[in-house]
Amino acid sequence: MSVLTASEAKGLWNMADGLMKRYESAGMPEPLLLYVDRDCCGKFHMEAKNLFPKWKEMVVRLDIWHFMRRLASCVSSESHPLYAVFLRKPSGAIFQWDDGDVKRLQENKAKEIQSQGLGLPVELTSKVSL
Repeated sequence: MSVLTASEAKGLWNMADGLMKRYESAGMPEPLLLYVDRDCCGKFHMEAKNLFPKWKEMVVRLDIWHFMRRLASCVSSESHPLYAVFLRKPSGAIFQWDDGDVKRLQENKAKEIQSQGLGLPVELTSKVSL
């Protein structure tokens, strides 16, 4: 489930209530994890969780983009020569590429390039010639 909201007013209560009803009427298990861009931690962490009172087991966590931004804000400067290297390390530890997904992505991109009459990508050309 992915929900994008443009406000944080009382309308969120209606949205959350509607989501809980949809899950219930569809017979789907309640989500175990909710990623948010704020109010996940500290004294305000209950705000997001309180929107979903029926989902008692759900855990609220900060989404990865905002986590990385908070981490980056602790670094001295974006212009530091090791800034990108430093931020790649936790990102690589958090995310892992699925080999099957990567292969499908490469195959579909190759088809897209071929359909535009641009030939095969270099990586596929070398694999085909082998």
